[in-house]
Amino acid sequence: SILHITMFTLHITMITLHITMFTLHITLPNLHITMSTLLQVCEVCRKHDIRRVADLGCAELTLEAYLKATGTITEINSVDIDRDILQQCAYRIRPLIADRISPRKESLMVRVLHGSVLDPDPRLLNLDCIIAIELIEHLQPHQVQPFSRNIFGNLKPHHVLISTPNSDFNTLFELTPGHFRHWDHKFEWSQAEFKEYCEGIETRFGYSVERFGVGDPPTPEYGYCSQFAFFTRRRGRDEDKVETENDSEVSPKTYYDEVYEVVEEFNYPVADPNISPEDKLQDALSYEIRGIAMDEYYDEGYDSSTIPLSRLMDLPAIRQFEPTLEQMMRLVRGCELVIEVSDGGVPCEGDVRVEKVSEMGPYIRTNNLELVEPPESEKESESEEMEEEGAEGGHYVLDDNECWG
Repeated sequence: SILHITMFTLHITMITLHITMFTLHITLPNLHITMSTLLQVCEVCRKHDIRRVADLGCAELTLEAYLKATGTITEINSVDIDRDILQQCAYRIRPLIADRISPRKESLMVRVLHGSVLDPDPRLLNLDCIIAIELIEHLQPHQVQPFSRNIFGNLKPHHVLISTPNSDFNTLFELTPGHFRHWDHKFEWSQAEFKEYCEGIETRFGYSVERFGVGDPPTPEYGYCSQFAFFTRRRGRDEDKVETENDSEVSPKTYYDEVYEVVEEFNYPVADPNISPEDKLQDALSYEIRGIAMDEYYDEGYDSSTIPLSRLMDLPAIRQFEPTLEQMMRLVRGCELVIEVSDGGVPCEGDVRVEKVSEMGPYIRTNNLELVEPPESEKESESEEMEEEGAEGGHYVLDDNECWG
C-alpha cells in the first residue's frame, strides 16, 4: 500500500511538472516578444539619433528603463491615463546612487505625466519621436481618429513609432476569431487593416511610413507577432492645416494649455567635463578607501584600517587610470582620514592607514552630491534608528523628490 501511494504521488508530481513546463512554454514566447519589442524601440531611436521622446500609454514605465540606458536620449515624457499606476511605478525611473557615482555625459530629464493621449499638451509639441507601443488597440474604435489627429496633426513630431498586435498571428496562439490577446484590447488589426491605417496617415498628414515587426512567423502569411510602423514627417508640406472630424481643413491652434498633470519629474546628474583625469583618480581612491574601511568597521568593528597599496591598484576603478606608485602615494595622502602612507620599500607593497573610521560621514564625490543636515522633523527618528543599528553618519541629498535614508 505504501508503495502504491508513493507511485501515485510520483505520478501526480510528474503530471504537475508537465503542466508547469507547458505553462512555461506558453509564457516564454510572450516574454520574448515583449523584450524584443522594447529592444526594437531602442534600436530605432539609436539609428535615427532620436533624443527627445514621448511614450504614450507608458503604464508601468517599463520602456523608460530601456530608453534611459541608451545614453543618447535627453528627454522622456511618459504619459498615461492611470494616475495610480504612474505613482506606484515612478520609482523605476528615479535616479539611483549609481547615477550619482557615474554621471551621464549628457543631460536627461524624465517627466511623468497624467493625462489622455487624445489631448494635446504643449510639452509634447515638435518632439523627435512620439512612441505608442501596444497602445492603439486599447482605444475604442471611435477614438482612433482623434488619437491620430492629435499625434500627427497637433503635436507633429518628426517621427512616430507605433506597434500593435497582428491578429493574423493569433492562430499560432490558438485564439479563435473575436478573441484577443489581452482582456482590455478593443480590437486587433490584421496586416491588411494595419497597412490601410498607415496609408491613411501618409495621405492625410504628410508622413512617410516604414512597416516592420518583431516575432518571426513560421511562414510568411502569418506576418510578425507584433507589427510596427515608423512614420517620418515629410519636408516642404503645408503644416498649417490638419484634417478635422468633418474632413474639412482648418488652421490648428498655435498654443495649447498644459492639460497634463506632472506626477514626477527627474533630472539626472551630468558629469563635469572640466574634471581632470588626476582629479577623477583621487575621487576614485577616496571612494574605494572609504568603502574598504567602512566594510571592516561594520563587519569587524575595527575603527582603523590598513589597506595595501597593491590592493587599491588592482581595483578596476583604479586600474583604468594606470597610475604610478608615486602618483598613488601622493593622491592617497589627500584622502579622508588617511594618516599614514608608506611605500614599504618595494613598489606596490606599501600600506595606507586610516583611523577614526566611525567618524566618516557619507563620501562626497566630485559630482552632484552634498552633505547636509536632515530636517528637524527627521532628526529624532534618525537618532533612534542609529541607536538601534549602532551606526553613525549623515545623508546624501539626491534630489527634491527622493526621501532621506
